[in-house]
Amino acid sequence: KKVSDIDPKWPNGRVYRQDTSKPGSDPEKFYDLELPESYWMPNAWNCRTAAYSITTDDKGHLYIGDLVNQEIVEVDADGKKVSATKVAWPERVHVDNKSGAYYVLSRLTPLGNEGSLLKAVKIVGRGAEAKVAGELPLKISVNRNGVGTCLGRMGESPALWVGSASGLVCIKDSGGKLELADTAFKPVPEGQLDWGRIVVDAEREEIYTNNGVSLTYRYDGNTGKGGLLKKNGQPFWCVDMAVGY
Repeated sequence: KKVSDIDPKWPNGRVYRQDTSKPGSDPEKFYDLELPESYWMPNAWNCRTAAYSITTDDKGHLYIGDLVNQEIVEVDADGKKVSATKVAWPERVHVDNKSGAYYVLSRLTPLGNEGSLLKAVKIVGRGAEAKVAGELPLKISVNRNGVGTCLGRMGESPALWVGSASGLVCIKDSGGKLELADTAFKPVPEGQLDWGRIVVDAEREEIYTNNGVSLTYRYDGNTGKGGLLKKNGQPFWCVDMAVGY
């Protein structure tokens, strides 16, 4: 409900570093975002923290999408702040190692609302000198589950991949603008996009899965073939399942 409800041992906006070469060691404080006294609160509906999205570059710098101050905070390998670049509601942050440009998925609806449409934003430069070099509104909505993203390349052009409940899309930086790229990955009609539950019918070698809400799917356990479970041509609505013998 308020900032004072957050456990001071685990403050909002803290990034931890884990030394994986030391088995049994605990994560250590690496960097704390500078947060105001009053802002939206993380909760079970929006499922966001101030440092919700982080990425690194090949120089060992860390980039934090600050969802409170609405900026990208750059931190060096020693945990010292290098720059802060303003961008509205940075849901996902990526940096191109070649050019240093930021590729951001920005929320259109403020937190603490759960859902929002997204837009892709390209930013060149850092801090006060940074400029928006491209924007692309997306027909992609985000909820508490978020979206999956990665930054790659198509030839010489950076390409941002976004996986969501709406399917998989690729956003290509064509130099002067951001645009959707045609790819071989096409949505499967009535394909399962979300996963919540699974049960196995061992005798019949079939697998039943649920999308976490009300749609159920049945697959052949040997071939993987199958799809949406229907009755009389309509989706068979259910929220959970079990196999009886």
